[in-house]
Amino acid sequence: MKKKLLFAFLICFAVLPFASAHAATWYVDNAATGSGNGTSWTNAWKSFSAIAWSSVKAGDTIYISGGTTSKTYKEVLNPATSGTDSSPIYIKPGQTSPHNGVVTITAAAGASSGGIRLTKNNITIDGNVGGKCNIRVTGCTQNGVYATGYGLSLQYLEIDNNGNSSAGSADGNGIRHAIPSSWDSKPNVLDVGYCKIHNNWRDQIALKGSNGAAMFGRFKVHHNEIYEIQDDGLEDDMRGLDFYNNKMHTFATGKGVGHSDGIQTSAGYHRIYNNTFYNFSHPTKTGVNSYMLISTFANNIAQAEDYIYVYNNLIYDTTPKASLKKDAYLRGIEFTFGPSSITTGTSHVVIANNTIVGTPYSGLNIWPKDGKTIADWKVYNNIVYNCYRLGSGGVAMDIGYAGSWTIGSEGDGKQVQLDYNYVHQGSEGVQAVRVKGTRYSTFAAAMSAAGINKHLTTANVAPNLTSTYRAQSTSPGNNKGYKFTHFNSDIDAVSRPQGTAWDLGASECKTTTTASAQ
Repeated sequence: MKKKLLFAFLICFAVLPFASAHAATWYVDNAATGSGNGTSWTNAWKSFSAIAWSSVKAGDTIYISGGTTSKTYKEVLNPATSGTDSSPIYIKPGQTSPHNGVVTITAAAGASSGGIRLTKNNITIDGNVGGKCNIRVTGCTQNGVYATGYGLSLQYLEIDNNGNSSAGSADGNGIRHAIPSSWDSKPNVLDVGYCKIHNNWRDQIALKGSNGAAMFGRFKVHHNEIYEIQDDGLEDDMRGLDFYNNKMHTFATGKGVGHSDGIQTSAGYHRIYNNTFYNFSHPTKTGVNSYMLISTFANNIAQAEDYIYVYNNLIYDTTPKASLKKDAYLRGIEFTFGPSSITTGTSHVVIANNTIVGTPYSGLNIWPKDGKTIADWKVYNNIVYNCYRLGSGGVAMDIGYAGSWTIGSEGDGKQVQLDYNYVHQGSEGVQAVRVKGTRYSTFAAAMSAAGINKHLTTANVAPNLTSTYRAQSTSPGNNKGYKFTHFNSDIDAVSRPQGTAWDLGASECKTTTTASAQ
């Protein structure tokens, strides 16, 4: 027995050094003066093209020197080896002086190229140095980052000013992921977090390709700042997007144009939550449509696109009324089947606990469509305040064209259930609501005509929000909401409820909560 135990111990002892030695550390520095075999800062590989990828294994880390403050690499970073699901390959900037400056990746003079190309799998590029984005991809003529692999992670990158007029119709984005159908079953395709993405030629993030499997969380986009938007902040036509805890603001002009939205999605199994969108209004830019355009016509496939959850989002526009463009139909949240959609139907839709303030056009737009299978749409607990500031003829909330689809209150089995919401005209907006093509001058009148009278905050008083659009103790929407099972906290991670019931809007009233809208 003792011999067996000794033998087992020796086997484990022999394996441990091998396992720990398996994860190697490599170095890239374009100013290195040594042998160039990548084994130390002195002997670092002198360019990305010099990396001996056949030597890099799953679990290894490649450090790139950013110099004392910054260092520029005028070439494409194109990993030629995949990691594994449990052991990705890590690429990071140097973490200690004199190599912990900003690594800048840009195109060589006169070259037509992107910055980072990820066609292999299970690669993590992490620019974090002390909480800063110390990998920057800028000035590339095509996409800043182009990817077709899975198991990819982009963390703490700044991706800006990529693309130009020579870029093809699919290029010129900050990040473009073009996933093939062979990865449809993969649960973890792309994770983009803690990045600054701005002023790229076309979309700041474009997720395109095969529609994918019916599952949540295949694409995670979170804790990013996305701004100086040229076309869309994010455009997606694949299933499985989780978009959360992002800040998106500010449109820009002078580069690529299109049907511009903050986010434009067109598939199912989406969760869009805890985001802050603000000040999309632009004095000269035309064609800005919605802060959020959530639609269901992914790749024009004749199938249902179900399970779409949009909650705890804050949308606000503080642009002075006199500066609003009259032709900018800038909506807050628009949920639609999309133009010429062949999507067969949509079910399990939740649009809840969103706070929408000051949009030039309607705050909330829901567009059911006859001939489609519509079931279990819940539009609850939303605050729409001071919206449609372009004039007096519009509506704060627009609920569909005339048709045979049914609308009602919570629990009555109608296809679209619209309940627990609160609409107020504010100082510049309107209170009018349109239901099935008919405009009603007040929210209460519209709900009464639609037979929705179970759970309304009917007093016509302002929602009494803080300067950062959070609920406070005197807000009329407090303790007036519906309890969901899909989520149980607010935009600031405060648990719901804090009182006898959920509060309306993106925030739950708690006196110790201190949060900034920006």
